[in-house]
Amino acid sequence: MMLADLQLPKLAIPRHVKESARKPVIEVSASLAPAGAVWISCCYATPHVDKGWPTKLFLTLSVLSRHVAGDALTEHPQQPVPVGRLFVIDPLVTHWLVDEAAWERKAARSWVGLQWEVEREEAAQKARELVAQFDGVWVPSNDDRYKRWRRP
Repeated sequence: MMLADLQLPKLAIPRHVKESARKPVIEVSASLAPAGAVWISCCYATPHVDKGWPTKLFLTLSVLSRHVAGDALTEHPQQPVPVGRLFVIDPLVTHWLVDEAAWERKAARSWVGLQWEVEREEAAQKARELVAQFDGVWVPSNDDRYKRWRRP
């Protein structure tokens, strides 16, 4: 699920995206997003499946984050997704996102990311392009679904 750590340029997060990041509802906005991406935001996402995306994978890049993410098929169900972390979400697999200190805080902190919604067969190539574009470093992974993606 975890792919790489990228060097983010300074990004101006639109006001409406910052506001929606305070809510436990996933919001998506293409407004002022870098080419090919959409803004995605929430303060947490409970375990869910996105059945409306059967042919896609989501390449997600944390822009504002003190969160952990996971999915039902990963070996380690809570993995950090710090600022600059690129990770992949299979919308057909139960997945979630929570504040890393949710058990210690009364209110969850905001999370904002950029997301590329790509066809499954194009996802590995797009991930390699993003890692190259943002001077990224692949993170170690035992996840058989994605560990081969780093190879051209």
